[in-house]
Amino acid sequence: MDALKMAANVLVRPDSAFAAIRDNDRRYFPGALGVASVAYGLSILGIMLDLVGWSATMLLAGVALGLLANIVYLVVMYHLGKAWGGNRHWRKVFSAVLYAGVVMVAMAAVTVSYMYLAQSHTLDSEAFALSVFLARLAALSMFVVWLAVVTIKAIKTVNGFGTWKAVAVGSAAVAASLAAFAPYLVIAGIISPAAPPI
Repeated sequence: MDALKMAANVLVRPDSAFAAIRDNDRRYFPGALGVASVAYGLSILGIMLDLVGWSATMLLAGVALGLLANIVYLVVMYHLGKAWGGNRHWRKVFSAVLYAGVVMVAMAAVTVSYMYLAQSHTLDSEAFALSVFLARLAALSMFVVWLAVVTIKAIKTVNGFGTWKAVAVGSAAVAASLAAFAPYLVIAGIISPAAPPI
C-alpha cells in the first residue's frame, strides 16, 4: 500500500515525493522495483499486440534487449550524475528514477486499451481507424512529455541539480539506452541502416 501511495504522490506532487524517496531509499526501493516491473510488463504487452505474428525468438530477443536498454539507461544516469557532483548512492538514484516510471504504467495502459479497441472493433472504417490513430498519438505525446518532466524532476531532486544539468544527464541516458536497443530494431526491420553510397 505504501508503494501505491508513493506512486500516486509521484504523479501529483513529484518534487516532495522524490525528496521523500531520496531521504528514505531503503523503504521505497522495493516499491520502485515493483513500479518498474509493472511498467515494463505493460509495455511488453503493448509491443506484443503490435507485433502479432512475429516469432517467439524475435519477441524474446526484444524483451531481453529492452531490459538491457533499461539497465544501460539507469547505469549511465547514475554514473554521469555522480561524475557531475550528484548523488553517490545508487539506490537513491535508482529508487527515484524507477518511481518516475509510474507515468509509463499509465501510458502503457492507454496504449494497450487503444490497441485492443482497434483490434476488436467490428466496424472496419477508415474514419474509425484514423480517429483511433489520432487519439493514440495525442495520448502518447502527452504521456511522453509528462514522463520527461517527471524524470527531470527526479534527476534534479535526487542529485541536487539545476534543470539543464538534469536534462543533459537524462538525455545522455536515453541516448545510451537507444544505442543499446538499436541493433534489435535493425535486425527486426523496424528501422533500416542507411544505404551505402553507390
